[in-house]
Parts: sequence; C-alpha cells; structure tokens
Amino acid sequence: MLYFTKMDKVGSKNNIVIFSRPIRTGKTTELLEWSKNRSEIGGFATPDINGLRHLRFLDDNRLIPFEVGVKAINRVSRKSTLSVGKFEFYQDAFDQAKNRIKEAEYVAHQWFVVDEIGKLELNDKGFAPEVCELISKYKRRELSGNLLLVVRQELLDLVIYKYALTNFCIVKSLMY
Repeated sequence: MLYFTKMDKVGSKNNIVIFSRPIRTGKTTELLEWSKNRSEIGGFATPDINGLRHLRFLDDNRLIPFEVGVKAINRVSRKSTLSVGKFEFYQDAFDQAKNRIKEAEYVAHQWFVVDEIGKLELNDKGFAPEVCELISKYKRRELSGNLLLVVRQELLDLVIYKYALTNFCIVKSLMY
C-alpha cells in the first residue's frame, strides 16, 4: 500500500486508487470537480443536491435521483426502495449503477469511479457483488486504466480487508 496526499504522486504500478477522507469533507464535490470536462472517466458519483443523494454518471453527465425524499416516501412502493439505516434509496438507481459497473469491462476508460464503497457493500449489499468482481478484474489487470474507489476514512481498513487489497494507493486529494 502506498499513501499519497495528492493524485499527482500516483504511479503506474497502482491501478487501484482509494480516495479517502472523513465523512462530509467534500469528497464527492472534489471528485466532480476533478472529473469535470474529462471524457476518459467512467463510473458514477453520488452528490447531494437539495439535501438528497443523486447518481451522476461521469461519462455522459446524466443525473438521476438516488435517495427517496420525505415527500416521495409515501408515493413509492417499498418493493422499489432499499433501506439503509434512516435512508431510503431507489432500487432502480442502484440497478443502473450496478449496470455501469458491469459495463466497465466493455467500455475502456482511463479512470472508472465508484462513489462510494460503504456500509452496504461491507455487508454484501448495495453494489457489493459488482464491486467485488470489478476489483478482482483490476487486481488481475484484466481491465485497462485505473479504478478509483471513494471510501470514507472510518471504513478504509474494513474495505481494504474485505477486498483483500494489496497493490493500491490511497489519496486524500484528487486535485493536482
């Protein structure tokens, strides 16, 4: 494992990069700024917009609702949502993100981004099966380019252990 404070120090030996800082420190905001106007980046980010999580697909800039808002909760079938603690998320949004992860092996990107690997994935839910397969392919160098995983600092050791990461680096900033 290598630890860098900035992305510009990342070498070609590490095709898996973890962007990690404490919760609510602007990781997704920085990720969106870093990826803006860059066509070689695929995957997705999960920005908060008006207090609710959304999915932003980085290759086509498409934005879809991810978190079910309080006003919509009574209009949405429980079968079409996924509960995470006190939050409700649209299952369809999860499915679309999972499909993007699966498509990563067919569409070459210099960077493929997963924002974020969190408690759901650590409990084999959310994006877990797809992320596990994606990480395995990057570890075996079956996919070209780099994989950027966003992980909150408090879960970093658990993610490293769960996915048996050995050849990777950690950055605290994506900006050069």
